[in-house]
Amino acid sequence: MTFKFTPEPEDFHKAIRAFYLSNSWLWVIFAVVGLPQMWCGLSYLVRLDFTQIFNIILALFVILMIPALAVYLIWAVPARIAGQVRQSERMRSLHTWEVSDQQIIIKTDYSELKFKWDDFHRALEIRDHFLLIYAANRGLIEVVPKRAFDSPENLTAFRNQLMDKIPRFKTFGLSGNHR
Repeated sequence: MTFKFTPEPEDFHKAIRAFYLSNSWLWVIFAVVGLPQMWCGLSYLVRLDFTQIFNIILALFVILMIPALAVYLIWAVPARIAGQVRQSERMRSLHTWEVSDQQIIIKTDYSELKFKWDDFHRALEIRDHFLLIYAANRGLIEVVPKRAFDSPENLTAFRNQLMDKIPRFKTFGLSGNHR
C-alpha cells in the first residue's frame, strides 16, 4: 500500500495533544507526585501563618506547579511543535509512505527512512490521524493524517495492518472503538 500527504502544522498540534492526553502513566505520575504536594501547600495556607512571606510563595508555587505543567504539555508543547512545522520546509514536504507486511518506508525530498514493524511500540488512532510511537524513544511519533488515504477501504486496510502488526493499538477519543 502506498499513500502520500503533506503534513500541516495542525496535524502535529492535534497529534501531540492526543499523545499526551492518552498516556495514562503520565497522569498517574501527576496524581502520585502532584496531589500530595498540592495538599501540603494547601494545608500550609489553611494554617494562616502569613508571617513568613517566603513560605507563602513556596506554598503557592507548589499548588500551581502541577496544573501549570499539565497546561504546558496539553497546549503549549503542541503549539510550539506546530510552529516548528510551519517554519520547516523539510517537515512540510510531501511524504510518501510505502507499507508492506515487512516494513514501512517513508520518503520525502530530503530523506528516505525504513522501519520494521517492531520499531514501533504502539499505535494510536484519533479522529483525524494515526500515531505510531517508536519503541526506542517512546516520546517520538510518526503522524499519518487520515486524509492521506484515497478511499475508506485503504484507510481501513491501514488500520487493520496497524492492529495486526503493532500489538498495542488503541483508539482515543473515537466513539466507535476498533480494539
